[in-house]
Amino acid sequence: MTLKTLNRPSNTNPLNPNGFSFSFARIPNVNYFVQSINIPDLTLGEVIQTTPLSDAYIPGEKLTYGVCNLEFIVDEDMENYLALYRWMVALGKPRNYEQYLNFPTTDTEAYKANLKELAKNYSDGTLLILNNNNAISKVITFRDMFPTGLSSMTFDSKSTDVTYITNTVTLRYSYFTIQSPTSSTVY
Repeated sequence: MTLKTLNRPSNTNPLNPNGFSFSFARIPNVNYFVQSINIPDLTLGEVIQTTPLSDAYIPGEKLTYGVCNLEFIVDEDMENYLALYRWMVALGKPRNYEQYLNFPTTDTEAYKANLKELAKNYSDGTLLILNNNNAISKVITFRDMFPTGLSSMTFDSKSTDVTYITNTVTLRYSYFTIQSPTSSTVY
């Protein structure tokens, strides 16, 4: 065997940046319009062990997940934007308890019936990563997502070309898992 054969990975195809699909359990009308999403950063804290010669770094015990940013095209009725808006208002400053209980209106009654009071604040999200054959390669599941930011929208009458309005929602979550569709192993 040569050195080149030993170092060659079994799959040499690069990851395609537009081979993905994302879905929210709570707000399905956002799913179709998703333009981009990031797999957030992951940071493990560290402890510095001082020594007389040189400091040594030891892995910490706290894992920190970064924010997830999802960009989507706003539909002409603004239903996807309004669903996220209502969700954020209900979490942050509902005008009354009724508004909190009824957010967002796109929920199905069956979905609402299965939720406990606190669970209404969250939604799981699933990111499907596709390979070069557009088959599912990895499934990333975000647990207990909730919106923390919704970007502004700019309307511009000077524009000569039609540029569809996009919006970015910033999401927090408890954690995410990565799984292969052909394996029961969850990372």
